[in-house]
Amino acid sequence: MILQVFKHYIITRFNVRVDEWKHTKNNESVLTEDWLSHRFHLFQTYCLPSLINQENQKFTWLVFFDTSTDEEYRKTISATSERFGNFKPIFINGYNEFLPTLIEYISNDLEGEEYVITSRVDNDDCIHRDFVNEIQNKFDRQENCVIDIIDGYQIILNENQSRQIVEIRRARGYFNPFISLIEKTPDLITVMSQEHLNWRDTAHLITIGKKRLWGEIIHHKNKLNSIRPLARPTKKIDSSAFALSKNNIELNGTLKYLKNLTHVEYLRAYYLLRRNTPSGLKKTIRTLLKNHE
Repeated sequence: MILQVFKHYIITRFNVRVDEWKHTKNNESVLTEDWLSHRFHLFQTYCLPSLINQENQKFTWLVFFDTSTDEEYRKTISATSERFGNFKPIFINGYNEFLPTLIEYISNDLEGEEYVITSRVDNDDCIHRDFVNEIQNKFDRQENCVIDIIDGYQIILNENQSRQIVEIRRARGYFNPFISLIEKTPDLITVMSQEHLNWRDTAHLITIGKKRLWGEIIHHKNKLNSIRPLARPTKKIDSSAFALSKNNIELNGTLKYLKNLTHVEYLRAYYLLRRNTPSGLKKTIRTLLKNHE
């Protein structure tokens, strides 16, 4: 029997209670029945299909739920586990149990592998079918090495429509919520040991760019995420690579698309020139930007 050198775990927090998080960006309460129903809809529409769609299925998906999860949703979770063997639900009593339980699970699950790869994916986002492959292809017995996939899309929803996806933007983000960590098993900490932005201080970094491997879903119940003002709208995306149903896509018309694109280009020009631009011209650019909002 040939032992695998590493095991790869994708980690998702679902409805784990966090004392500091009580409201969405729109000041709506979280972890309510309405919030949970909406989040399961996003998970089943965008996140889950994209994990099932992975070309490389050599990973374990650890999804953390709170012990307070209602029986109705537990049935849905159980059915998902039966349908997709990579999906491993774990129930914990609040956020304080998250990291210890995660490390304990992985430690017990290992079968002599020397290395562990852990990757973050939020429950309301999606990934390209090559996401797992691209990460694993970078493995070279590194220790405490961060893999930062910087290019992806913002997928913007209008949830008042039956076809919810109305805009797609090409986005770039460093140390974003799709980050991964390669480490040796004896000193396991996982990528979840700190917030994704805090990995910017890492000594060992691999950056993957030029291929858009993630989709950040922008919806009205996001905690923090919003439309990136410098991200250019696009009409082109390989929907099948992200397991997006074409029946759920009805992009903005040409006029709105061009208006949004023009606004982005004005904004990009402003940020490019602002350090060396006379104040009078800055004022003119600000006026143009305001007129295009």
